[in-house]
Amino acid sequence: MRPCVCAKGRAISSLALMVLAFALTGYAERTTASELRWSEGKVFLRDGRTVGGGNLEFGSDSAYLTVAGSRQSFALADVTMIQAKRGTAGTWALGCGGGCLGLCGLSFVAAGGQLNGEPINVGQYVLGSCLWTGIFAGIGYLIGALTDSWQMVYVAPVK
Repeated sequence: MRPCVCAKGRAISSLALMVLAFALTGYAERTTASELRWSEGKVFLRDGRTVGGGNLEFGSDSAYLTVAGSRQSFALADVTMIQAKRGTAGTWALGCGGGCLGLCGLSFVAAGGQLNGEPINVGQYVLGSCLWTGIFAGIGYLIGALTDSWQMVYVAPVK
């Protein structure tokens, strides 16, 4: 196979192909309509207290939150508002790291196992691919952590 070449005959680098692919594909976010579970949450109670913790879940009559290692239950009659974060850092890390690994494999196949007419050392290529995958997974984790904002998921009806 011949490597991709631009109009002036220069080989397009694998890094440029990866950047172009990430720019074109974007990121598909997971959402489900019936999801009533979040990684982090805050419960605002009628007596003025705010309780924050992890693993927020709520149903038709109560909310559950893990606070300092113990599971607590709050009746929705005592709650004024609930805010939550979806916890998208892991999903972003998996998407960016997995996408990078896929593009590394695709670039190896597209180049026909050769770089500038010489065979590629597979061990070095695999090690470099793993390194880039780790870097992109870390970047994805940071993106997910920084863009995960508080969302209002419940507001008590006015009495």
